[in-house]
Amino acid sequence: MHGVEHFIRGAGRAMTPYLLFVLADANAPIPLAPDNILGAALLHEFQILGIRSGVFVTEGKDGMRSIIAPAESRAFIAAAVSTALLEQQAQIIVASYIDRGESAPAPQPLSSRAFHWAATTRPAPGYLPLAKTLDQTLQTLNKKTRFNFRYYRRLLEAETPLEFVPDVAAVLSLPDMLALNRRSLGPIPDDVVVQRHHTFARTPGAFICGLRTQAGEWLALIAGWRQDETTVLKWQLNLSGYEKFSIVTVARSFWMEHEIALGSKVLRIDGGTSHAMNHSFIPENAVDLMLRRKSLRAYAMVKIAAPLVANRKIPVAQNNFLAKTLSSPGLHWRQQSPAAMHKMQPEPQYVRGTPSA
Repeated sequence: MHGVEHFIRGAGRAMTPYLLFVLADANAPIPLAPDNILGAALLHEFQILGIRSGVFVTEGKDGMRSIIAPAESRAFIAAAVSTALLEQQAQIIVASYIDRGESAPAPQPLSSRAFHWAATTRPAPGYLPLAKTLDQTLQTLNKKTRFNFRYYRRLLEAETPLEFVPDVAAVLSLPDMLALNRRSLGPIPDDVVVQRHHTFARTPGAFICGLRTQAGEWLALIAGWRQDETTVLKWQLNLSGYEKFSIVTVARSFWMEHEIALGSKVLRIDGGTSHAMNHSFIPENAVDLMLRRKSLRAYAMVKIAAPLVANRKIPVAQNNFLAKTLSSPGLHWRQQSPAAMHKMQPEPQYVRGTPSA
């Protein structure tokens, strides 16, 4: 998953990223050799005034970027890393993953400590299958969205000749990108642009594409990563002043056509503002696996703090998803007594990540 570096580097000051690996053989000569890695997980620990909280959570509520493993083993990887963190003094863990019906049922987590656990399933954004051509792909969208893709592209092309640039980093400098961001719809902080430029322009597998006029004026940037036959859109920048042309739609039209030509079969969108095309995505389910230590501290977090934050009685700006998940109506917590980890279970190894500016 080429987006891992972006999410590790992009963690806020109040969250410390952890990248955990589940290994087939922890004593292998090269433990992190690809053939020895069964799966990985990217979770973030909250910090309160710089102090570790012991609360670990999925950074993206869609569940796409936390459990990195084949579909059929995501449930096992989620359980393995969660219990490993519990053994390392974690208080609460929420590990989310996409379940397309290919994963085995979530195994009952085992730990040498007593704890409670629960699991819930909810809708996830899903994905768009890409056909052999852009036109065939547009046929899978609803009538209005299909019309808009074709209409706005023709409208803007009639206004000015357009050029799609597959590798923006080769022709657009970071200072120019910062300046473009300031002129865009919904500009983001400069430090975030720098971080995204570093990730998407320099990381193998990542990309920054763009749309500009033949006169050289940049209209839009699209950044993300490619993994096998899947393309993920993470960030789109749209120049202000072209609202009547729906730049976001026109840029995605050119971009989708490019990805199809590269052989991509699946398109995903990670976060961002919802677009009409999202309504045509194939739905998926996300599973939230929750573990909490049998302690007064963890109990208070779940039973007292989480409902207050979820109902906005305590103002918390970051990750209200965690509070809402822990206080979901009808959530059934199961108590698990201490048990030795199964000898044949692969040993989870964890590496602490560090946010960088």
